[in-house]
Amino acid sequence: WETLHMSTLCVGCCIIAIVLIGVLVPVMKLNSDEEEPIDSRPYERALFPVSGEDAFKDSTSPQSLAFDWIVYTDKTPIDSANLIQRYSLMVMYYSNDGDAWRVRRTRWGSSDQEC
Repeated sequence: WETLHMSTLCVGCCIIAIVLIGVLVPVMKLNSDEEEPIDSRPYERALFPVSGEDAFKDSTSPQSLAFDWIVYTDKTPIDSANLIQRYSLMVMYYSNDGDAWRVRRTRWGSSDQEC
């Protein structure tokens, strides 16, 4: 009986371990796919002087929308030579209600080169 009891206990522990691994490995993989949060402070230092810091106090202002697009959607590198140019064009886009434009083939707000 004792040998049978130990065998059953070992098999039970192995089954529990397999189930735990089967559940934990996919969960760990999902968490590892998450992107690192973006530090927007370098973008603030580069872009706030362009429009003035007050322009960013309203989260719906064209400047704030363009800033968010640059940092979180377009992900223009902070050291990009055309960072201010892309930001300025997107301020113009949002200032003119660009999201409501019927003509989409202009590619505003895309990752395409702006020139």
